[in-house]
Amino acid sequence: MVKIPKADLLAKISFLLLIFFTFFPTGIPFQEKMQERGVDEISSSNIINQILYLTIFVLAFLSAIPIRNKIFSVIIKEKWLSIFLLWAGMTIFWSSFPDVSFKRYFQVLTFYLTIISFLIYFPSITSLIKLIKPIIYSYILLTILVVISIPDAKDPAFGTWRGLTSHKNSLGQIGVILTIFNLIFFTSEENLNKKVISFIFFLFSIIITVGAVSSTSITSLFILLTISSIFYVKKKIFEPIGLSYFLSFFLIITGLISIVLLFTFIPNLTDYIEGIFGKDDAFYDRGKLWKFMLWEISGHPLWGCGFQGFWVIESPKIQMLYRTFIWLPIQAHNGYLDIINEIGIIGLLLFLVVIINYLVISYKKGRIELWVWFLINPLIISLTESTLFRPGHKSTVFLILSYLLLHLGKNKEEII
Repeated sequence: MVKIPKADLLAKISFLLLIFFTFFPTGIPFQEKMQERGVDEISSSNIINQILYLTIFVLAFLSAIPIRNKIFSVIIKEKWLSIFLLWAGMTIFWSSFPDVSFKRYFQVLTFYLTIISFLIYFPSITSLIKLIKPIIYSYILLTILVVISIPDAKDPAFGTWRGLTSHKNSLGQIGVILTIFNLIFFTSEENLNKKVISFIFFLFSIIITVGAVSSTSITSLFILLTISSIFYVKKKIFEPIGLSYFLSFFLIITGLISIVLLFTFIPNLTDYIEGIFGKDDAFYDRGKLWKFMLWEISGHPLWGCGFQGFWVIESPKIQMLYRTFIWLPIQAHNGYLDIINEIGIIGLLLFLVVIINYLVISYKKGRIELWVWFLINPLIISLTESTLFRPGHKSTVFLILSYLLLHLGKNKEEII
């Protein structure tokens, strides 16, 4: 076996770099909207990102050499995510922009290799939390600071928070991720003082999500908090007295009845909610975009047009699209449409198998815990945004992390 000095240290450094730059990207914060910048100023490449991900990949690759047999055994064990990524890579061969597709695919492979190498060297959930927690706390504090003190940290189009991101929806998505992490921190802490601190940062995360006023993110946050509370009450109160199944049945029936009553007695509820978030025009524009995407998909429904090879500024199709959609979209605003368009129905089915496989294994192991929200959250967000395996989105990193945690955890101490 080839020996690499300090291979475990290289794995830790590459993982830390990945997590840090996932939250603190290399782009300049407080950028103006693309409509104000113009199409000519939008670029498909970021040279700093390319150097950064190449560095992370090299470090992760070197750390992976001594444990390559273990990595192969994990890939064979989990298989479905690897098959999905293999199919996504194959679609590069028929992409109209194979160089762009390859660069974006390389990022995803870097995520996968970095995370799997780190988790093999450091399988303890405690080690993982200790590394991630300072980055999460720093990001929360800096976001709160800039939205209070810097006017440009507010979205110029909506007047709501956007923090260090370019758009309020991006901050809302990050806010939900921060909330999930702080819930994990809170439940894992045994020291009372540290538990109080994690709860305070949990509240800050909720404030950030709500402050962004992104309706999809707030919906995801509401579902997360509601279901997490139900599971907590079920575990702490009803399971000890043998009424857990009664509680589940009662809550499901109550929820269904409540939804029926709300929409029966308040028939304009949907319009009212959309009005609060200013979504009337946005949903109309997205509806037109979705129709265009369905027409585009009809030309290659099974295998797609190539992994992330559609939303390329240099593409004649995108230039034509921007003549109609003057708000210059860079995604379909529906993650499922983007997946079908780029890697086809085959790719979507493989992705759904990944999710189902995760849930089935979690249920069998009795480990449907907070980490599962890193899969569920992007599924909800992707109804109106594209975050699944998109360049620059945090969802992909933590989806892969959560998925590999499940397959690498050998006992209760190694995974939540």
